Amino acid sequence: MQNTPANQRSLHPSIRLCVSRNLVRPNKVYEACGVNRSILLKRVAHGFWTRPVMFGPKVLGWLMSDVAALMAAQAANLSDTQVRLLVEQLERGRETLLQAGAQA
Repeated sequence: MQNTPANQRSLHPSIRLCVSRNLVRPNKVYEACGVNRSILLKRVAHGFWTRPVMFGPKVLGWLMSDVAALMAAQAANLSDTQVRLLVEQLERGRETLLQAGAQA
């Protein structure tokens, strides 16, 4: 637990396990989206994609639910404003999950 990021140290073990099972590694995200690392990170920087989750010193990825929602938004041709709102909503949902886990 010593190497776990501070925002996840206090998570209940069952929540950590649930999140880790639903984590999509970067190469799989790039492949599914048809983009390379730099393009996806530009999307993150401009608010068109959620930030990756650090789940340990060597474990980085995106929540499967975030990837699915953002790919569906892309397929539905949502406007830039709608995509940014979706990204904000998804990231707020993560914060809620982390806070709930810290209280468990």
